[in-house]
Formats: sequence, structure tokens, C-alpha cells
Amino acid sequence: MGWRAACIFVNENKNTFLTGNSKPRPELVQNVLNSIGLDDFESRDETTLDSCLYPDDHETWLGSFEGGHIIASQDLSNNLLRGGESKVVRGLSDIAPNGSILAITLHSGVNLFGYAYFENGVQLRARAGSADDGVFIDEGEPLPEEQKLFDLSEMRDGERIFKIEDNGRVGEYTEDQMGEEFVFELCRRALGERFDGSDILELPMYSVRRREKPNLFERLFGRK
Repeated sequence: MGWRAACIFVNENKNTFLTGNSKPRPELVQNVLNSIGLDDFESRDETTLDSCLYPDDHETWLGSFEGGHIIASQDLSNNLLRGGESKVVRGLSDIAPNGSILAITLHSGVNLFGYAYFENGVQLRARAGSADDGVFIDEGEPLPEEQKLFDLSEMRDGERIFKIEDNGRVGEYTEDQMGEEFVFELCRRALGERFDGSDILELPMYSVRRREKPNLFERLFGRK
């Protein structure tokens, strides 16, 4: 199955995880918006994570729960992968000082994959690649979840090839073809299990939109 995803998982404690049973706390959504500099925005429509896992460009959805938060946004996820939006990392670290941040992106159509992992506001790892560009981000030392996959690979003519056994047969895969596996394994740090085995897709999420300013008539006479 091909996946498309662009989201950020914020865990308030590195030893606890976001699950399908995480209790929603929508009253915290505005606090998260304020912490990442979106004071002018508010939460509106509600949907599930499954419906906004890969939101449209410039669209953001946010969910707050006991133990953590989820932000679905191509812009924010991609910027964290590229080391940008440090104010977002600082803000999220402020609300989860003893926790972790994991940004992921997936687009199976072009074998795009990426992940960036932070603890205490410090980036420990970032890696991304695609079928057309190969691996174009590779920062920090491989994490244990990655290393067990790298151990299944070998370098051949300057290209890393993964040998994966499935039902008694060994197949060979390039790095971009393995990107989804790396993302799913890294999600164990946020979800306690692989992403494709998680039950978080029904968690509630809220659209984030710029707060409408009252017009002159409304300022004079109030909104009805």
C-alpha cells in the first residue's frame, strides 16, 4: 500500500506514546498555536487524522491529546526536515521540554520520504530522499530503528542496496524504495509501534485558519 503523509508528532514525555486511545484535549490547541507563533489563528472544523494525514499545500490541522500533539502540515513538516522553522521547534520544545518531536513526510507516487527527530529542542537526526533525487538530506548519526535496516544493506557501485527476505525469497531495493520502511520504523519513537500498525488514524484533528477580523460595522455594533 502506498502512503502519503506530512505530519509532526510531539510527545510530552519520551517514555509515553500517542495511541488511538489518547484522550483528546481540544482546549490545548490554542496553546500550541500560540507556542509556534500562530497567535492570529484559531481552530475550526473537525475531522480525523486519516482525512488530513497529507493536507493540501498551506493547510494545517492540529490535534492535542493527553501526552502529546499532532500537527498535519506539508509546510511545517518539510521545513523541520530542512532545518528551518527553528521557532516552531523552540515553541514545541517549550510545551514538551522533556519530550520529543518527530516530523515525517511520505509520498509514494515519487518514493519521497523524510524524517527529522528532535529531543530537548536539538535535532538528533534528519534524512530524506526520493526516486528522482536520491538521498538529499542525511544529518546526524543513524538511530537504532534505522540501523537495523541499514544492517540489511550493502554498497554496490556507490549505491546502497537493501536485501529483504519476504516469504522465503530475497528481494533487492534501493534507498528510495525503502524510505517508507524507515519512516514507519522511526514512528515507534512517537507511537510505540510502526505507523502502519498504529490505531491513531481516528484521532480528532482541527483545521487551523487565520482568525477573521471584524469589519467596521461589526466593530461598531458587534457581531450577531
